[in-house]
Amino acid sequence: MSNSIHTKFLELIKKGAFGPSDSAECELEYKNFVPKASLHSQDVLKEMRDVLYKILLESSHPTLNPFMDNILEFKEDNPTFKEALFSFLEKEAECTTENCDAKNDVMIVKINMELLVINCLYFFDQEEILIKKASIQTAFFKYDIEE
Repeated sequence: MSNSIHTKFLELIKKGAFGPSDSAECELEYKNFVPKASLHSQDVLKEMRDVLYKILLESSHPTLNPFMDNILEFKEDNPTFKEALFSFLEKEAECTTENCDAKNDVMIVKINMELLVINCLYFFDQEEILIKKASIQTAFFKYDIEE
């Protein structure tokens, strides 16, 4: 388990606080090294896209995620889902860098995506893309999960 958000989220799922088809607005975060003073790296976005693509395709119902509606606007200019996902990340992701050492910085890519709760489970089994915040709306309650 990668962080306390994942732990809290999984505990709520196990308790039955929300169902598999409930919608979760998640802030996803990916980090990787970049050369010093890099403000934006296509390579880091492509790496995040590849990990995200793999996670989404392994999930139970990838095409039912609510964020897929946002991908459709990029589908016209991109022949594949993978390319459309990259264009989506380029437009919607927030990239920042943090100082690391004399040669490298760490690029942090954050993006908000609305996923089905059932598909969030696949993020718990890996440590490359972390769910940093989640807001799950059920029929009765809204759960905000953060550190």
